[in-house]
Amino acid sequence: FGLGGPNAGVHNGALIVAGGANFPNGPPWKVGNQPAGNKVWHRAIYVLEQGDTKWRDSFELPKPLAYAAAVSTAEGVYLLGGESYGNVNNADSGETTPANHPTADVLLLSWDQTTKQLQITENALPPLPRPCQYHRAVVLDRVIYVTASHPKNTNSQMLDVISFWSLDLNQRPRKRRWTQLPPWPGPPREKMALAVQETMIDGKSTPCLFMVSGATWMKNRHGEMDLSRFKFFTDAYRYHPGTNQWKVLTSLPVL
Repeated sequence: FGLGGPNAGVHNGALIVAGGANFPNGPPWKVGNQPAGNKVWHRAIYVLEQGDTKWRDSFELPKPLAYAAAVSTAEGVYLLGGESYGNVNNADSGETTPANHPTADVLLLSWDQTTKQLQITENALPPLPRPCQYHRAVVLDRVIYVTASHPKNTNSQMLDVISFWSLDLNQRPRKRRWTQLPPWPGPPREKMALAVQETMIDGKSTPCLFMVSGATWMKNRHGEMDLSRFKFFTDAYRYHPGTNQWKVLTSLPVL
């Protein structure tokens, strides 16, 4: 059965696909007399080594996880934040109920080519400054960059806070910290595309971050998601790590 939002990366010649979510009991809407299917978040990890034709599937995440940001490094695949399912404390009522929720935790998945085992390291980096889901991350010169957006509070009718963070893996583990960077000069969004690409700046080939598109949800006055008002973006931006500045680029054509 297919998975939505699985977390994937490559380490030591192995493709690692972890977690994800789906609706195994039917679509998320009513079909005739059949009730809407419930969403399920998964823990299973699948590993495919280069040249293999069969996935190894004997590994599991410590908790269900989908929609994390994943970056592949020499140490392994870092899974940053994401959406999990479990008991959540209600700050107003004090009650604990099971629900899906964003997380700030960081996992590291490392493949051992000799033993054919997957090492799973929890708290591999300091947690993200805020829990995140549907965000993006890239790594450049062993510096991880994360683009994310959040609701300011429970009364927010759309995403209204931008986060742009970096963490330098060149630092010793005890000195690694997330640094707040200047936000892109556009609206908050999630599900953006983020990539590293060499570009010519002042006649020199320079690696930069490129962020394109994305979306934001909208709520009605009753605090319910209004699917008719979801907003999709066509704008594009470039971030230059050397100058710590963003530049607005030509927007995508409207399709």
